[in-house]
Amino acid sequence: MRGAYTHAAEFWQERVRMMRWWADELDRLREHGRVIKMSA
Repeated sequence: MRGAYTHAAEFWQERVRMMRWWADELDRLREHGRVIKMSA
């Protein structure tokens, strides 16, 4: 079980960078009005 946690921790910084990029991309799209509202 410990190996799974060790393996996931190896990629932690890469995952943080990816999620930061994705959040910035969503903000950029929202600011430029490129978000399409979807009806339920």
